Amino acid sequence: MAIREEICIRDGVPMPIQCLYIKNTRQTHKTMHYHDYVELLFGISGKANAYVGMECYPFDAGAMVLIRDGEFHDVTAVGETAEYIVVKFLPSVLHSAQQTFSEYVYTRLLLQKMNGGKSFFSSEELVNTALPALFHRLLSEWETARFG
Repeated sequence: MAIREEICIRDGVPMPIQCLYIKNTRQTHKTMHYHDYVELLFGISGKANAYVGMECYPFDAGAMVLIRDGEFHDVTAVGETAEYIVVKFLPSVLHSAQQTFSEYVYTRLLLQKMNGGKSFFSSEELVNTALPALFHRLLSEWETARFG
């Protein structure tokens, strides 16, 4: 049975965004869960299986998994450990009052799993992109929590 994960509260304030470093071991026991966040997983080291809905993706260093809000999911290490970065955000973070209608439609299509929308991006697909550096920068900025 899947567990509903609540929105993170920090200092009494709901967090619309979170960035986490996860070290998942074979002994880590988790269950399928879901939440209101969109979640991006980016592999740092090791191998894992990312279960999203009825799919299983072989998740390793340099690969990315997109988990849409409300999707059941879990990650289990294959081997001793798997390390990855998790960026969670509420879908409302992508919307603004200044957004044009076409920008709104594009954002919703990205977040909906329809028309063959992808959930898994291999390390080979991402190797020559800015995404690896951006994930590491997001984690660094989140952990240092500098003003502004």
